[in-house]
Amino acid sequence: MYAIIKMEKSMLSNNKKLSPLCILEVLKESSDENHPLRQEQIIQKLYNRFGLELERKSVGVTIDSLIDFGFDIVKTRNGCYLGEREFEKSEISYLVDAVFSSKSIDSAHARKLSQKLSNFLSEHERRRYKYIYKSDQIVRTDQKQLFYTIDILNEAIENGKQVEFNYNRFYFDKEKSKKKSQKRYVINPYFMINNQGRYYLVCNLDYFDDIANY
Repeated sequence: MYAIIKMEKSMLSNNKKLSPLCILEVLKESSDENHPLRQEQIIQKLYNRFGLELERKSVGVTIDSLIDFGFDIVKTRNGCYLGEREFEKSEISYLVDAVFSSKSIDSAHARKLSQKLSNFLSEHERRRYKYIYKSDQIVRTDQKQLFYTIDILNEAIENGKQVEFNYNRFYFDKEKSKKKSQKRYVINPYFMINNQGRYYLVCNLDYFDDIANY
């Protein structure tokens, strides 16, 4: 893949034998379950990125060949997308958090390594990492469900959706704790901050104008 990316457009346009790898790279970079690509979109991206000019029939035949070879390319009536990847989204979230939580590398290296990890995702899924920030002091967490929650919250942020949740507070008074844990919040999420190894959701409560964080 990296050899293709570094080659000049003129070299690729004269070598259509490389078109399967180019199509695979386009699907890897620009498609996912929520962003399937139609054949005309693939053709346009092949030309813009690699200087390749292919017909619809050639693209269709090549995609079928890639599927036969074992690549998980999912076809829908709205287009096709690359399904299974080297890492799942939740795994990337876990690894990015592990990188930022490491005390053995500096912030610049952590950010660069995290960017490399996020490149395993599509360009659309990669955007969620603009909401994650880091401070210098880190306290680790072993709650793996956290990363699935982060995915859900970031998806809501990206799509402008509200979120409803229970927010638990614990008191010496058990009845008070029970009452507080049953309270539900409806919020408008804005972004997430990783501060000292803990994630904070910056938002505002529905029907209020002020900013809150949880």
